[in-house]
Amino acid sequence: MRKSIKKQIDESTKKGEQTGLEKGKKEERYTTALKMLQLGMNIETISTITTLSKEEILSIAKENSSNLD
Repeated sequence: MRKSIKKQIDESTKKGEQTGLEKGKKEERYTTALKMLQLGMNIETISTITTLSKEEILSIAKENSSNLD
């Protein structure tokens, strides 16, 4: 059976909203990690709190090295 157009639109909208929420959460974790790096916190602690990998945190540090002084 074919899905109704309304149902397809609803499902697409929900999927888009979910993707947006996930992106927002990731951006917030990156922002938090950057603030923690600026405060001089160690990578292990930042990783534990933000759930970002050590590699992601090192990448954030590298990309923002001028902001970490």
